[in-house]
Amino acid sequence: MAEEAGTSLRQIFRMAKLTTESAQRIASATHQQQSASEQVLQSAEAANQSIDRFPRESKQLAITAAELSILADGLRQIIAGFETSKD
Repeated sequence: MAEEAGTSLRQIFRMAKLTTESAQRIASATHQQQSASEQVLQSAEAANQSIDRFPRESKQLAITAAELSILADGLRQIIAGFETSKD
């Protein structure tokens, strides 16, 4: 009976040790998953910021292009004033 109790206690000890090791692995995996989730969230936020900036930057680009077109027209008019006739 004492031998049986000793065997049972050793099994309980091994199972407790395995349970502790499993809990540690689960905790480590949970931490890794949390870190990965945070990285995904940061990437999504960065992408969202880029998407939010795109319309503003596109509008500014269109304004700049219109201003350049006006300047080019003015430059053409100035150059036309310097052209001489070839008659």
